[in-house]
Amino acid sequence: MSNNRILNFSVLQEEINPNNVLAISEIIAFTQTRFLISYMGNRMQKIYADLYADIKHKHDINHIFSDGYDLVHEGVLYLCEHYGEHINDVIGYSKKGKQITIRTMCIRKMMKLINRDSRDYYRHTDIDNITPENEPLIEMREEIDSDYSQCDEIV
Repeated sequence: MSNNRILNFSVLQEEINPNNVLAISEIIAFTQTRFLISYMGNRMQKIYADLYADIKHKHDINHIFSDGYDLVHEGVLYLCEHYGEHINDVIGYSKKGKQITIRTMCIRKMMKLINRDSRDYYRHTDIDNITPENEPLIEMREEIDSDYSQCDEIV
């Protein structure tokens, strides 16, 4: 591998084993985040840039990994179940008869993590950013004493 390339794509042709599982997962996560930039926008672009920096500086002892590197770990966990197989081996078929490969399932595992994180990101609001205009409106119901005498007579 040359110094100006951080990813070695030839590893995708090899059999999955403990020595190359991290490299395969990095490539899948890197290509998938790049693909998702057009769908998810700035947030995915930041994850992509952080993931690039993480892969580039993974051997630096002082480097702090970003949340994007969790995608790589998720991929490694899935790929460890498939030692001895190739990334493009078919492991099943969809309801429509389409082939499902190990790579496809690895991407699906990563997408679950991405979707969960993006849902949490859009759902949570920083308390410092709330102004009186966009503060959630909470309606309190006034308690009214109800007369249950008619119900008591029926019972």
